Amino acid sequence: MAEVIPRWEWRTWGEDLALDIDFKDYEHTRHVESSEVYVLSTECDENTKVRENEMGIKSLQLVNDDKLEQ
Repeated sequence: MAEVIPRWEWRTWGEDLALDIDFKDYEHTRHVESSEVYVLSTECDENTKVRENEMGIKSLQLVNDDKLEQ
């Protein structure tokens, strides 16, 4: 299995997001647009992502001072 390297991913949910965060303050390493399906749970911090016939389990690792999640 390949080594897992934690990374930040920026996602938005909903139609009206009022954020007090300037994303220009964060390092931008690459930009990728894609289409995937997320299965979210109200019972735990993990969620499932399905993209291009692959499924991945996402686990919350860290929440920074701006409430951004890794």
